[in-house]
Amino acid sequence: MDKFIAFELPLNKKILNIFIHQILILITYLADLLLMLLFKFDGVVKNNLVLYSNFSELKRSNLNELHNPKFDFLS
Repeated sequence: MDKFIAFELPLNKKILNIFIHQILILITYLADLLLMLLFKFDGVVKNNLVLYSNFSELKRSNLNELHNPKFDFLS
């Protein structure tokens, strides 16, 4: 009984592995880009994607605390 082959690639195994690896890198890059767009990226990128979605809010709260301190040491 012969096996039915639906699709056969004319590439050898090494080239196919490289091709799959490049596709996975592209998918990872696009996923990182999508995360940056979804979270309205406002932070620092180093080796990995670092998201600070509340970074500007944190800066604002620190400025408010300077003008209205929680603890008044003079009283």
